Amino acid sequence: MRAGVGTAGRADDSDELEIRIRAPTPRRYRVRGEDVQRVLRGHPAVLFSEEGEPIGDIAGSASGRMLIGASRAGLGFVPDGEVFPVEAAAFLIPRDHLRAHYNRHDGPIEVLGGGGD
Repeated sequence: MRAGVGTAGRADDSDELEIRIRAPTPRRYRVRGEDVQRVLRGHPAVLFSEEGEPIGDIAGSASGRMLIGASRAGLGFVPDGEVFPVEAAAFLIPRDHLRAHYNRHDGPIEVLGGGGD
């Protein structure tokens, strides 16, 4: 079983999806409100910092059961809004579980450490 590394759910101040990672390095990611329903269906999207900078990517796994995410460390300059494939997952989120809690406006749910699905 994978260890919990953070939480994910609807942001307190908007319809954005907020992902808070506690370990190994504390980070906070956001999926813009207009992209959330696409992400909950398993489509890729950019993860942004609270300042609006693109800092990661999230996409559905091959099985469709998980959302996999990773930061963009080491990619250098990345055009705003351009999605990059997530090859090495830093974290995993059970997609159906997140979708249910996001749509009910409750949560957050636990985010698991990466490593495939």
